[in-house]
Amino acid sequence: MNASAAPSGEAMAPLEELVRRAQDAARFQCAWISLLEDGCERIVAARGFAPRDLAAGESLALAVADLREALFVEDALRSAWREHPLVVSAPRVRALAIVPLAGADGLAVGTLTVADPKPRALAPAQR
Repeated sequence: MNASAAPSGEAMAPLEELVRRAQDAARFQCAWISLLEDGCERIVAARGFAPRDLAAGESLALAVADLREALFVEDALRSAWREHPLVVSAPRVRALAIVPLAGADGLAVGTLTVADPKPRALAPAQR
């Protein structure tokens, strides 16, 4: 991961505000913005989840083969996600939404993710 690509200082405030708003709108326990590069998901702003780098096997976003549209999972334990590390261990994700942040070429360069330990559906207004 190119450390110079990660925002810092004053550039973090808008990202932190976006994470706060996403978490509040979805009413989910965790929310984060990440950058995707070289098989790693780098969490650059987070609430309810400690920012860290997630290897491909730990990342929810990198587990999606073609992340071009938002993904919504109401109950990860009742889906193909049931054995994912973030589902079976902390933060024990049950519901999640992954929204790709795309570059000009349409490929995801990052994500806005919300996750919660309780299964639930997002209302249309929350999406």
